[in-house]
Amino acid sequence: FDEIEKKNEELGKDDKQGEQKETSLKKNEKDIKEEMKEDSESLREQLSKMSDMMMMETTQKNVELIRRLEMRALKNSKNQEEVYTASVGASQIEKGVQIAQKEVNQSAKSILDSLSSLTISDPMLAEVLMEHQLKLDENLKEMEKMNVEDTRGYVSNQRYLQFGLNELAAILYDILKAESESLKNMKEGNKECKNPKPGKGKKPSLSQQQKELGEKMGKG
Repeated sequence: FDEIEKKNEELGKDDKQGEQKETSLKKNEKDIKEEMKEDSESLREQLSKMSDMMMMETTQKNVELIRRLEMRALKNSKNQEEVYTASVGASQIEKGVQIAQKEVNQSAKSILDSLSSLTISDPMLAEVLMEHQLKLDENLKEMEKMNVEDTRGYVSNQRYLQFGLNELAAILYDILKAESESLKNMKEGNKECKNPKPGKGKKPSLSQQQKELGEKMGKG
């Protein structure tokens, strides 16, 4: 009887140890799940911040490039106007005017090449810009294949090319305003995240802000 009682006590101790081990394992499993959840949330937050930073960096580059292209388009338009003024009313296109026109053509071509590296996040603005690019490209091709002996046609195409440059500068100006506003909202959004103010509602996402700006610009 004593031996049986002793064995029962040992079995009871084993059961208790087993229960303690099982409880410990469950606790460890719960801790691991909580830790994984925290890691997942932290990773999601980091990815979101990285995405916002990349979007901000792209928009910043856009703003700088658009500003340069807008100024170049305006300058090129002015140069085209000077060449046009020297051509209009002339019985023949002088050599100096032809050289100046080729420089305008080359500059316009360079602007079109630079536009290909521009990333517009809003499809509506991108579509409007594309229309102006195609129009300018068409004007440029017409200008390049013009025969200088056809004075009237030459002068007429100079004017069309100037209009194309003006219109491109105008849409670039509108896009510049939209992208600058978007960049400003991004920076303000980051400040809000770093220093949240009590009582303030949730700000719209960056993509939503850009979409709203694009819609406003598209209607304009």
